[in-house]
Amino acid sequence: MALKRLFLGSFIEPALIPALYARIRADFKAAVSGKWVDEKNLHITHKFLGDVEESEIGRIKEALSASLDRPASCEMYFSQPSSFNLKKPRVLFISAEDKTRAIFEMNSFCERSLVKIGFAAEDKPFHPHITIMRMKSVNTEAFAALINKYKDEIEKAGPQREIRLSLIESVLTPSGPIYKII
Repeated sequence: MALKRLFLGSFIEPALIPALYARIRADFKAAVSGKWVDEKNLHITHKFLGDVEESEIGRIKEALSASLDRPASCEMYFSQPSSFNLKKPRVLFISAEDKTRAIFEMNSFCERSLVKIGFAAEDKPFHPHITIMRMKSVNTEAFAALINKYKDEIEKAGPQREIRLSLIESVLTPSGPIYKII
Protein backbone atom coordinates (compact mmCIF):
# COMPACT_ATOMS: atom_id res chain seq x y z
CA MET A 1 0.00 0.00 0.00
CA ALA A 2 1.08 3.58 -0.62
CA LEU A 3 2.09 5.84 2.25
CA LYS A 4 1.49 9.57 2.44
CA ARG A 5 3.34 11.90 4.82
CA LEU A 6 0.51 13.82 6.52
CA PHE A 7 -0.10 16.51 9.09
CA LEU A 8 -3.00 18.62 10.29
CA GLY A 9 -2.39 22.32 9.87
CA SER A 10 -3.83 25.76 9.29
CA PHE A 11 -2.35 27.95 6.56
CA ILE A 12 -1.68 31.62 7.22
CA GLU A 13 -3.23 34.36 5.09
CA PRO A 14 -0.46 35.26 2.61
CA ALA A 15 -0.88 39.03 2.99
CA LEU A 16 -0.27 39.04 6.76
CA ILE A 17 3.29 37.81 7.11
CA PRO A 18 5.60 39.13 4.31
CA ALA A 19 6.83 42.35 5.97
CA LEU A 20 7.45 40.72 9.35
CA TYR A 21 9.01 37.64 7.74
CA ALA A 22 11.33 39.76 5.55
CA ARG A 23 12.47 41.81 8.55
CA ILE A 24 13.17 38.69 10.63
CA ARG A 25 15.11 37.12 7.74
CA ALA A 26 17.24 40.25 7.37
CA ASP A 27 17.85 40.56 11.12
CA PHE A 28 18.74 36.89 11.67
CA LYS A 29 20.85 36.48 8.51
CA ALA A 30 24.17 36.95 10.33
CA ALA A 31 23.21 34.78 13.33
CA VAL A 32 21.82 31.64 11.67
CA SER A 33 22.13 29.58 8.55
CA GLY A 34 19.76 26.93 7.31
CA LYS A 35 16.64 26.47 5.20
CA TRP A 36 14.02 29.23 5.25
CA VAL A 37 10.43 28.08 4.76
CA ASP A 38 8.83 29.24 1.51
CA GLU A 39 6.17 31.88 2.25
CA LYS A 40 3.45 29.85 0.51
CA ASN A 41 4.10 27.01 3.00
CA LEU A 42 3.71 29.05 6.19
CA HIS A 43 1.27 27.30 8.51
CA ILE A 44 0.52 26.32 12.08
CA THR A 45 0.89 22.58 12.66
CA HIS A 46 -1.76 21.01 14.87
CA LYS A 47 -0.49 17.45 14.64
CA PHE A 48 2.10 15.63 12.57
CA LEU A 49 0.69 12.25 11.59
CA GLY A 50 3.75 10.91 9.79
CA ASP A 51 3.60 8.25 7.09
CA VAL A 52 0.00 7.09 6.84
CA GLU A 53 -1.48 4.37 4.64
CA GLU A 54 -3.65 5.90 1.91
CA SER A 55 -6.45 3.58 3.00
CA GLU A 56 -6.56 5.39 6.40
CA ILE A 57 -7.21 8.85 4.95
CA GLY A 58 -10.99 8.37 4.78
CA ARG A 59 -11.10 7.33 8.44
CA ILE A 60 -9.06 10.39 9.46
CA LYS A 61 -11.29 12.73 7.45
CA GLU A 62 -14.41 11.17 8.94
CA ALA A 63 -13.08 11.56 12.50
CA LEU A 64 -12.36 15.24 11.83
CA SER A 65 -15.41 15.97 9.65
CA ALA A 66 -16.99 18.40 12.14
CA SER A 67 -14.05 20.77 11.73
CA LEU A 68 -11.99 19.82 8.67
CA ASP A 69 -11.85 22.54 5.99
CA ARG A 70 -14.51 24.62 7.75
CA PRO A 71 -13.78 28.23 8.67
CA ALA A 72 -13.54 29.14 12.34
CA SER A 73 -13.50 32.74 13.56
CA CYS A 74 -10.36 33.85 15.32
CA GLU A 75 -8.30 36.94 16.06
CA MET A 76 -4.75 35.79 15.50
CA TYR A 77 -1.64 37.94 15.62
CA PHE A 78 1.91 36.96 14.71
CA SER A 79 4.95 38.56 16.28
CA GLN A 80 7.98 37.40 18.16
CA PRO A 81 10.52 35.06 16.63
CA SER A 82 11.74 32.38 19.01
CA SER A 83 12.91 28.80 19.38
CA PHE A 84 11.91 26.02 21.76
CA ASN A 85 15.48 25.50 22.95
CA LEU A 86 17.46 28.73 23.09
CA LYS A 87 20.67 26.95 24.13
CA LYS A 88 20.63 24.58 21.14
CA PRO A 89 18.10 26.07 18.71
CA ARG A 90 17.20 24.02 15.63
CA VAL A 91 13.97 25.71 14.55
CA LEU A 92 13.18 29.42 14.29
CA PHE A 93 9.50 30.26 14.50
CA ILE A 94 7.09 33.18 14.73
CA SER A 95 4.74 33.05 17.71
CA ALA A 96 1.00 33.05 17.06
CA GLU A 97 -1.46 34.50 19.55
CA ASP A 98 -5.21 33.98 19.17
CA LYS A 99 -7.26 36.27 21.38
CA THR A 100 -10.37 34.10 20.86
CA ARG A 101 -8.54 30.84 21.69
CA ALA A 102 -10.24 29.21 18.67
CA ILE A 103 -6.93 27.69 17.60
CA PHE A 104 -6.66 25.90 20.96
CA GLU A 105 -10.22 24.58 20.65
CA MET A 106 -9.42 23.36 17.13
CA ASN A 107 -6.27 21.66 18.36
CA SER A 108 -8.08 19.98 21.27
CA PHE A 109 -10.72 18.69 18.85
CA CYS A 110 -7.95 17.24 16.64
CA GLU A 111 -6.32 15.49 19.57
CA ARG A 112 -9.54 13.99 20.94
CA SER A 113 -10.73 12.88 17.51
CA LEU A 114 -7.45 11.27 16.50
CA VAL A 115 -6.88 9.51 19.82
CA LYS A 116 -10.32 7.89 19.38
CA ILE A 117 -9.17 6.29 16.13
CA GLY A 118 -5.83 5.09 17.44
CA PHE A 119 -3.32 7.92 17.03
CA ALA A 120 -1.06 8.62 20.00
CA ALA A 121 -1.80 11.70 22.08
CA GLU A 122 0.76 14.50 22.01
CA ASP A 123 3.04 14.52 25.03
CA LYS A 124 3.78 18.25 24.85
CA PRO A 125 1.38 21.18 25.23
CA PHE A 126 0.24 22.91 22.04
CA HIS A 127 2.15 26.12 21.32
CA PRO A 128 0.78 27.79 18.16
CA HIS A 129 3.63 28.97 15.97
CA ILE A 130 4.80 29.23 12.37
CA THR A 131 8.11 27.53 11.65
CA ILE A 132 10.13 29.85 9.41
CA MET A 133 13.57 28.20 9.40
CA ARG A 134 15.24 24.87 10.07
CA MET A 135 18.67 25.86 11.31
CA LYS A 136 21.95 24.16 10.43
CA SER A 137 24.31 26.45 12.30
CA VAL A 138 23.73 29.14 14.90
CA ASN A 139 25.79 31.84 16.55
CA THR A 140 24.00 31.30 19.87
CA GLU A 141 25.13 34.60 21.38
CA ALA A 142 23.91 36.66 18.41
CA PHE A 143 20.76 34.52 18.19
CA ALA A 144 19.90 35.11 21.87
CA ALA A 145 20.49 38.86 21.47
CA LEU A 146 18.08 38.99 18.51
CA ILE A 147 15.43 36.98 20.35
CA ASN A 148 15.71 39.42 23.27
CA LYS A 149 15.50 42.40 20.89
CA TYR A 150 12.15 41.16 19.59
CA LYS A 151 10.74 40.46 23.09
CA ASP A 152 10.07 44.16 23.53
CA GLU A 153 8.64 44.46 20.03
CA ILE A 154 5.10 45.81 20.00
CA GLU A 155 4.47 45.54 16.26
CA LYS A 156 2.47 42.50 15.27
CA ALA A 157 1.22 41.12 11.98
CA GLY A 158 -2.49 40.47 11.83
CA PRO A 159 -5.12 39.93 12.72
CA GLN A 160 -6.08 36.82 10.82
CA ARG A 161 -9.82 36.57 11.36
CA GLU A 162 -10.48 33.08 10.05
CA ILE A 163 -8.67 29.79 10.34
CA ARG A 164 -9.28 26.41 8.73
CA LEU A 165 -8.12 22.99 9.78
CA SER A 166 -6.69 21.10 6.81
CA LEU A 167 -5.36 17.60 6.27
CA ILE A 168 -2.12 18.24 4.40
CA GLU A 169 0.20 15.95 2.50
CA SER A 170 3.89 16.85 2.60
CA VAL A 171 5.79 15.67 -0.47
CA LEU A 172 9.52 16.01 0.18
CA THR A 173 11.67 17.19 -2.74
CA PRO A 174 15.33 18.30 -2.96
CA SER A 175 14.18 21.93 -3.27
CA GLY A 176 11.86 21.71 -0.25
CA PRO A 177 8.49 20.26 0.69
CA ILE A 178 5.39 20.64 -1.44
CA TYR A 179 2.18 20.85 0.59
CA LYS A 180 -1.13 19.63 -0.80
CA ILE A 181 -4.46 19.88 1.00
CA ILE A 182 -6.18 16.50 0.80
